[in-house]
Amino acid sequence: MTSLARSDIDSAIQKIRASQEFVRAPQLMRFLEFVVAETMEGRADRLKAYVIGTMALGRPQSFDPSTDSIVRVEANRLRRALDDYYSGAGLNDMITIKIPAGSYAPVILLASARTVVPDPAGVTEASVSRSGIAIATLLVLMLALVGSLVSRKNDSLRESTGTMADKGLVSGNADASVPSRFDRLPRMRLAAFETHEPEYWTIAETLSDRFLVALGRFDEVVILKALHEQAEQVKGASPTENYLLKGSLGRDSGMPLLILELVDVFSGKILWGREQRLTDSGLAGQQAIDILHESAVLIASAYGLIPAHERSNYAAKSAPAAYNCILDILERQRHDSGSALPEQIACIEDAKRRDSSGSLIFSYSAILTATRAMNLRHDIAGRERLLVQAYADARTAIGNDPSSARANHSYARVLLARGELDNATLIARKALSLNPEDPLLSAELGAYLLHGGKLQEGLKLLEKACNAVPNRPEWFDFFSFAAHLAVGDTAAAVDRASRTYSESFELGRLARAIAASKTGRVAEARSLFLELVTVDPQWSAAPDSKLEASGLQGIIKDTMLSELLALKRL
Repeated sequence: MTSLARSDIDSAIQKIRASQEFVRAPQLMRFLEFVVAETMEGRADRLKAYVIGTMALGRPQSFDPSTDSIVRVEANRLRRALDDYYSGAGLNDMITIKIPAGSYAPVILLASARTVVPDPAGVTEASVSRSGIAIATLLVLMLALVGSLVSRKNDSLRESTGTMADKGLVSGNADASVPSRFDRLPRMRLAAFETHEPEYWTIAETLSDRFLVALGRFDEVVILKALHEQAEQVKGASPTENYLLKGSLGRDSGMPLLILELVDVFSGKILWGREQRLTDSGLAGQQAIDILHESAVLIASAYGLIPAHERSNYAAKSAPAAYNCILDILERQRHDSGSALPEQIACIEDAKRRDSSGSLIFSYSAILTATRAMNLRHDIAGRERLLVQAYADARTAIGNDPSSARANHSYARVLLARGELDNATLIARKALSLNPEDPLLSAELGAYLLHGGKLQEGLKLLEKACNAVPNRPEWFDFFSFAAHLAVGDTAAAVDRASRTYSESFELGRLARAIAASKTGRVAEARSLFLELVTVDPQWSAAPDSKLEASGLQGIIKDTMLSELLALKRL
């Protein structure tokens, strides 16, 4: 214990503060100094999100960690910054300070006990944390370790911007071979916003942090924080990320100019860019924040640019991998009512066997399985078996990551499949509170609200989802169509029906038939209805049962049934 005197730890903190990773990151230093001091004073068990937010990060007493994820995001930034420091300037330091994943209490290692942290592309952070903690039990402050374990037990929030192991896509086995690009979630590094205007330095740092928070709420992409000098490192290196997102602030014709660029690190190609002129008040206010939120949705949401780009890359691949399962499910559910191919099911089950400690793969397994169960209206035994499996997967996903919006989304989908609409709506609201900008969550809750008769609230959420991403599932537009129709806005309903186009999405074909009838195109309406009946005669023979089997309830089902009967009379 004398080898880890307080003076030694203070010296280690001083070196960290002077490093390039921390010299321009005062908030990270406040975080680090606070958690180290609390641990040294024997208060590691107090290191919860609320305490850190109010005592280290300047949040008010009204701070609510369930709606403001600043502590989780900053903890992730701190872990990355420490990793960068100890792989560079701090490589030979006598003391190493780590913040294990899933905890805010630091673990302090002597140089002789240090485990070299490998490239995160090859070994998961979870496996590094486990090995580091195992060694720490012999050589570090016992109080810090106990505090870490207590914090793990009592503070179940995990990082929304965690590693691939946190999100449940690769095994935590350190002996595993380096995963291919499609064995893991895509990783995007957000470079610190650049500016040559001194008056924008503070605003640039604030916008960069706010962008990090917005991006970090999405489960399908791992977000990494970069240093200023990393912004131009795109080609000629061996990066651990797939994408680099750069931002800059300048002036154009006397007005503030915000520029964003998304780069494919492997090819060096610019995949997306945005230039936005703002007012001075808009730069420091809501206008800039809205732009960042819109851009985060467009880039990192489940149907955003990065998953779409990954799907196009994966199209040329053949070997199944964990992230491929998610890509396949997302793509199929864009145009389909929820059927699953055998290879999708096998891929999901294999990924779950390889890593039972993550969350995301269990979330998508629950969503897929619950949707399959909803399609088995006449196979009661098979339906119940799938619902039991889906429920278990959803609970595992939440248990592994309670703060994951997608895990809570999966639980809501399972509850809906079980016929528990009120409970499903409650959990869907919770999921949306964890990521208010996620179009998939907005659409999901919007559809539930329509089923429950809350047309205006549901329609507002569905319209927000439809307008957020162009590459959206067609069911977004169908439910928006149905809601507009139910409230008597035929023109808006016809417009939404025109956005459905897939031949495999039967509800979309129904919407187009109804829209044609409403606008006097009788021959087209009759033709579309006959096509629908050819695909499934139940649309004519038993329309009520068919609508129920399609997942429609309440006033939406009644509205569609009335329109179906009118189509039959054409």
